[in-house]
Amino acid sequence: MTDSELIKTKLDAIESYARLGAKTVLTLEETSIFTGLSKTYLYKLTCNHMIPHYKPNGRNLYFDKSELENWMRQNKVNVNEE
Repeated sequence: MTDSELIKTKLDAIESYARLGAKTVLTLEETSIFTGLSKTYLYKLTCNHMIPHYKPNGRNLYFDKSELENWMRQNKVNVNEE
């Protein structure tokens, strides 16, 4: 891979992350990137109704970014005071 191809690849990745940051509704793949969870595990969570999600056409999964952030902040563990 040439230097210019490598630069283009990295710029494309930066652009996709910037688009992800601007979105409020995420696809399954975008949710996987956002949360760091695998798509398989996300499917399991949705199947068991353990994560907030939407299926407007009964097929594709969508997630609200703010709901995901709240979901990820659940069950806060308090620190021990020293």
